[in-house]
Amino acid sequence: MFAEMRIYTIQPGQMEWYLDEMRKINPVLDEHLGPLVAYFTNEFGMLNQVVSIRTYSDLMERTTRRKTMFADPRFKEAGKRVTPVIQRQQNWFLQPTDFSPLR
Repeated sequence: MFAEMRIYTIQPGQMEWYLDEMRKINPVLDEHLGPLVAYFTNEFGMLNQVVSIRTYSDLMERTTRRKTMFADPRFKEAGKRVTPVIQRQQNWFLQPTDFSPLR
């Protein structure tokens, strides 16, 4: 199992709108990418960020799932709406240690 952690920095003042849009599109994302493990916002440190975590068996599974997601018109339409309020995106593909509770 591998976890993909994505951190999005959202334009100030747009967080509630962004989260509303993500609530709408998340069923489509779950359909293509598998269930969401966690979705967080923050109150301290770098502000206006959300953290998304999903898991995959390997990088090939992630690649295959994302390819089908990008072909879905529902995803394309959602992307057109939310992309303008995303200032920055960071992605990590994380491998758990042998003593990690989440493996």
